[in-house]
Amino acid sequence: MKPRLPHLVIFFLVAGAYLLGWFAPIEHALMKQRFGTIERKASGDIVFVGIGPRSLHDLNVWPWPRNYHAQLIDQLVAAGVRDIVMDIDFSSESTIEGDSALAEAIKRANGRVILPIFQQAASQGENHHSVILTRPLAQFERNARTAVANLSVDHDGRVREYQTAEPWGDAVLPTLAARMAGRALWQFDKFYIDYSIRPDTLPRLSYVDVLNGRFDKNAVAGKTVIVGAAAIELGDQVAVPVYGLLHGPVVQALAYETMIQGRALHRSAEILVLAGALILALVLGPCFSRWSWNRGLVVIGLSMGGLVAGATAIQAEFPLSTDIVPWLFIPPLSYILSLVRLVERQALSLFQYHVAETHRRAVMDSVVNDSFDGIVVADGNGNISLFNPAAQRMFGFEPQQTIGRPIEELIPLVKQFRSERGADRMRMTSEHPVAHTEPCEITLSQRDGTPFIIELVMTTSKMSISNDRRERRTRERHVEIYTFRNITDQRRTEAALAAKEQAELANRAKTEFVANMSHELRTPLNAIIGFSELLQSEVYGALGSPQNKSYIEDIHMSGVHLLKVVNDILDIAKIEAGEMELYEEETDVVGVVQGCEQLIKERASKANVKLHTDLPVNMPLLRADERKLKQIILNLLSNAVKFTPAGGSVTMRCVIESDGGFAMSVADTGIGIAAKDIPKALEKFGQVDSSLQRKHDGTGLGLPLVKAMVELHGGALSLESEVGVGTKATIRFPRQRVLASNITYLTPAKARSAA
Repeated sequence: MKPRLPHLVIFFLVAGAYLLGWFAPIEHALMKQRFGTIERKASGDIVFVGIGPRSLHDLNVWPWPRNYHAQLIDQLVAAGVRDIVMDIDFSSESTIEGDSALAEAIKRANGRVILPIFQQAASQGENHHSVILTRPLAQFERNARTAVANLSVDHDGRVREYQTAEPWGDAVLPTLAARMAGRALWQFDKFYIDYSIRPDTLPRLSYVDVLNGRFDKNAVAGKTVIVGAAAIELGDQVAVPVYGLLHGPVVQALAYETMIQGRALHRSAEILVLAGALILALVLGPCFSRWSWNRGLVVIGLSMGGLVAGATAIQAEFPLSTDIVPWLFIPPLSYILSLVRLVERQALSLFQYHVAETHRRAVMDSVVNDSFDGIVVADGNGNISLFNPAAQRMFGFEPQQTIGRPIEELIPLVKQFRSERGADRMRMTSEHPVAHTEPCEITLSQRDGTPFIIELVMTTSKMSISNDRRERRTRERHVEIYTFRNITDQRRTEAALAAKEQAELANRAKTEFVANMSHELRTPLNAIIGFSELLQSEVYGALGSPQNKSYIEDIHMSGVHLLKVVNDILDIAKIEAGEMELYEEETDVVGVVQGCEQLIKERASKANVKLHTDLPVNMPLLRADERKLKQIILNLLSNAVKFTPAGGSVTMRCVIESDGGFAMSVADTGIGIAAKDIPKALEKFGQVDSSLQRKHDGTGLGLPLVKAMVELHGGALSLESEVGVGTKATIRFPRQRVLASNITYLTPAKARSAA
């Protein structure tokens, strides 16, 4: 389809021009050519009685008395004519004697007379109609038939088409030719007059001869006679194709002949014309790209000649004028397109041929100049001939400071290479470059003495003698190419990575030590907590002094606190060591939240902090580690209660967000955190207030532990806070962990406000 696409574009352009009527003048010209090629004779069924110059001269008066027209009608009736068409305006009164004579003659004709009706523009000041109908006087029309005598004119002023009837108000009026041919008045038919019927073959008589009876009555017997102007001075002339100017009655006669000979021409249907044009564009168009230009030119000539000849043959045989302009346009346009593309290809080939060497050199210069590697080229004598920008940056020299200098001044190792391998190893017997050294690392000095490390490769290349007749060399040339890369930063990076790896190993050892020590600490702490609980409950007897009981409570609380710290440290150590595992199950979030609320409620009550929870009615299950989820919620709630002064509040909300994920937020009205300190609060052992006089104790592991556990679930923790206003911590779990499908999701705006 791609090769046909340009030709399809040509089709659409031609089709658009055709449908917009831009080709109409060309179609009319072709129709005129066919009219001139095809010649037909008139049938002889209609006779033109012309009011010509001789009649005007012989009768020697104008306008003629209507007695003349009455006498003419009587002469024609006596000769036995079939119809008499008077193409003369009888809409105004003349003399009483003349009008009466004409009315009586029309009456004696017994319906054979046809009088014209004219449609014309209303005179200035008359605004009842923009067009008025001029009819014969009533006394004439009473015994005659009438018909419209107007001719429709194209935009170029020529009469080509003819209509069999004209609507006027509620009535339908036939035209003269239709009335003469006897066409049904209701049949509206617009057609092209066949101007291949030669006007000079119409039988003609002079008005004055018929008036005086000087004519062959057999020439008009049983025929239709049309009477009208045949003199230029009478002004009844119209422009037509082929013949230039014709008298109005002659055009009416040709329209009549067109109808009775079955030559009412119609143009071919637009859809058929466009279908043929599309076939030409899709079938013939791509062929031009494969054919030679002369073959394409022959095909165009044959196709255009064939189209013109075929359209002429069709019009000669059938009353059909074939629109062929779109068919004539598409082959030449497709041919021109193919020629343009051929010329473009030839021009491109010539351009590529002439500039190939220049382009190749430009590419090579670009590669050398833009290369990240330093490139130095030395001639057969070992002197530098090329010094690219990367080498300039490495050594700190400008090209003019190095060109022509021995390569050994920059790279002393070159001398050693040559001495070790011998001069013969630096010459080539192959057409391709050969590497003479493996990549090696050497340390060199810049212009200012700064050392740097490079990785160097040396090759030799042979420059063969050109076959160009302008070549003046008689011996081949050899060049040495030194390619090197500054690896100083790479070596520094490798050293830094090695140091980082050592630090990570040390950190891992520390983490393992902390984990081991935490295990060792938990065993005695559990014993301390257990025995202090026994002492508090006085299972084995009273403690005696109330102060002893107070001390036992302090021991118990300190042990519990220390155990929590050790557990947090152990959890952090496990996470860092990658040993923390999730025991996932279907978790009832509502139950977990309510359980945490019960555990924290007493602490909140003692601190005079109000605790609120907001849970959806249809809260889904969550695939999570229930123990770690509980630990996350307890850490957030305990932090919120701890940092909220008396009279404040803590609110926990759970929502299903618009993307299907689960979000839980804990917001307090506490002391808040400055925006710059939020990252510090999320660090391990981070303390926003690190002074010895801080009011709130803690290890700084709560939020980092929450963050780590949420991320283990594939979620995220976000923190929003403002000093003196409060803090809002939000955890989000991905939608894959929500185990219900009948959830009503919140819109993003509602989810943000709820969270």
